[in-house]
Amino acid sequence: MMQAGGLLRQVGWHKVACLALSAVLVAFIGYGCGGESASVGAPYPSGLSAASSPEEVANVFIQALEGNSTDALLGLAAAKTEAKMRNEFFKSLGSDQTTTAKEQASTMVTDWGIAYGVFQKGSAKVADSETTGETAKVKVVGKKAEDGTPAEMAVRLIREDGLWKVQPEVNP
Repeated sequence: MMQAGGLLRQVGWHKVACLALSAVLVAFIGYGCGGESASVGAPYPSGLSAASSPEEVANVFIQALEGNSTDALLGLAAAKTEAKMRNEFFKSLGSDQTTTAKEQASTMVTDWGIAYGVFQKGSAKVADSETTGETAKVKVVGKKAEDGTPAEMAVRLIREDGLWKVQPEVNP
């Protein structure tokens, strides 16, 4: 496991700071002070539909990460599914702690940006994918920002409300 200092050297402190600031802005501006809706409030990115393949969604995901497009990333987040699973887990432990889909989406966007910081800008491409029912795994390959050596990441997707959405964990 990489320590925080190693992550900062690999990704760069300025990227981590920008991502943290983005998460705070998303939390305050994007979500406002409204109620506890299950919706994230961001539309599915334009050009994608229920007919889009996991590979097409992964390509839009990469473009959104490259362009720091918070709205597109929020629209791609499988936040409702993840918040439900987390809440069920907390409940099974006897905890009344809950997470809303909006809170979960904000966390996901920040985490994705940090994980994606491993790649050289413009180098990430979809390599292949595997779909099983309502889940998919897309392999993304590229070059490490640090030294140009090969890098890869697994993007996991799940069908949420009939659309392919990206799950929280992406593995660089």
